[in-house]
Amino acid sequence: MSPHKSSSATTQLLISSELGSDAESESVSSSGALSSLTQDLKSKSKVKHNNMVNNQKKGNIAARDQCLHFACWIPCAIDMFCNLNDIFHIVMLMEEEEASKVLSEPEDEDVKAQRDKVLSYVSKDAQERYMKNYSKILLGAPYLHKLARGNLKQWTELHAILAEVIMSQVRSDDASHLKSCIAQYAAPDPLDKGLQPPIYTDNKSHALLGVNHPQLAGMLCPIKHAKAYHEDPKKVQAQLQNGDIRIHSAAWPAFIYEGTPPGTDFDPDNVQEGFLKGYYLKWVFCHIFMSPSSALIPDGEMNVTDHRCNAKLHGMKKVEPKHIAYTFIQSQFSIAMCDKWQETDGCYKYSEAYTRLIKAIQEAPDQTWAESLLQWWNKMVFGNKNGLVIDLTKDNEDDDLTVMQRQHKMHVAAAHQEMQLPEGAAATSAIAEDTTVPLTSMTQFEAANSLVLPLPPPLLSATPRFIDTAMESAK
Repeated sequence: MSPHKSSSATTQLLISSELGSDAESESVSSSGALSSLTQDLKSKSKVKHNNMVNNQKKGNIAARDQCLHFACWIPCAIDMFCNLNDIFHIVMLMEEEEASKVLSEPEDEDVKAQRDKVLSYVSKDAQERYMKNYSKILLGAPYLHKLARGNLKQWTELHAILAEVIMSQVRSDDASHLKSCIAQYAAPDPLDKGLQPPIYTDNKSHALLGVNHPQLAGMLCPIKHAKAYHEDPKKVQAQLQNGDIRIHSAAWPAFIYEGTPPGTDFDPDNVQEGFLKGYYLKWVFCHIFMSPSSALIPDGEMNVTDHRCNAKLHGMKKVEPKHIAYTFIQSQFSIAMCDKWQETDGCYKYSEAYTRLIKAIQEAPDQTWAESLLQWWNKMVFGNKNGLVIDLTKDNEDDDLTVMQRQHKMHVAAAHQEMQLPEGAAATSAIAEDTTVPLTSMTQFEAANSLVLPLPPPLLSATPRFIDTAMESAK
């Protein structure tokens, strides 16, 4: 379906939704009936996702289900706070605008005016971000590109898929799963000693988490106050509770730094030292991108190639800044007092913290440090600083047929090398390799590979007459 045919409808849809999900969220929250319907859709979406995961493990998954399954990976690896409807609508309007520049016929003025009005609401940086996310989504779910460029029926299916994918539900699922594991992951040595006082996972209330828990308060404490917390935990905890020390998105929490407890090794004169290497952050990362059962496995000891983990299912071959940023947000939220997922917690804005952490790596003043950080993460997760490197040699050694075929090729190659060359070929090869003797009538390659004729009798002298006679004899 041509983008021009759908421009007006797309524009009206974007204007009515105000380019985001805020208006939709407000309308749903204002109506009990709609809220109930949304919860029902989320429940059905979760059941469908679980079925798709099982089908993928069996190697049987339809193109449409593949798109829905990949959508669950989008917040983790592409954009945690993206809106799929906005991405597709904005990018298609951008493509339509580019196509209009080379049209042979004048464009409809109403269509152009509506498109320009919608795009004027989106900054150039946002448009660039939409385009990058769009390209990554199509790479993982190419069927969506076919629908977006298809007929009316395919266009309708695309909108049905986009409507079924609820990004907030994916974030909520990860958050709810993590809440039940916090008692283990937040403790420095969970196999020896848990949090004090203990956290009971069957308690649905999280009022005793966050700054109300003495150890979690130290993990959420802004890193510049970590030293004061370790010196007088009760005093700093009280300051966190009454707001004298603010927890906001511009301040890094202590838990993302190295140290046991977190932040004990923090150097205020070298803020990036130990940054994003906290034990709690590592364990949450493995929980999300590997599996809950592998979260506490020592660094680099898990064999990802033999494990049915999220990283392998989605083709993740190396750790990227957005993977770490997603882990950071989920880690922060999981030890907070919030009972349900929400994008703000008091003055803390999760979307802002997410963007800031990505920039801290991608736009770091010291790119050598940023590269070494990602290498550290790859080494920790995949056992290799360059990411997931699959060595097929080991598997081939266990395949007897492959070994037989390889040995046969080696024997054939050896037999060719041992074949006897024609008489005198060795002498010609020696002459060809001697660069001090120029060859005028043929190249060195031709001389080395040509049939060698019997050598003429030694010349009595080097006079031109004898040389001519020898050449005539050769003819």
